[in-house]
Amino acid sequence: MLLYHGSDCEVQKPDPAVGRKKLDFGPGFYTTTMPEQAEAWAKRKAYESSRESGVVSVYNFNENNDLYV
Repeated sequence: MLLYHGSDCEVQKPDPAVGRKKLDFGPGFYTTTMPEQAEAWAKRKAYESSRESGVVSVYNFNENNDLYV
């Protein structure tokens, strides 16, 4: 499954501990299965940080049973 993350910079290795604390669903690393949504978020983050353009990082996620507690 492909997952997308929109930001003002490339994120090669996601780290959920680095994110902001006061988000709608709590701290973590947010992704989407919709590239358009990630692109819109990347543009917003670029605007907020006064950068020329945002970046959409793409991850190939393979779900397995080891992820569940």
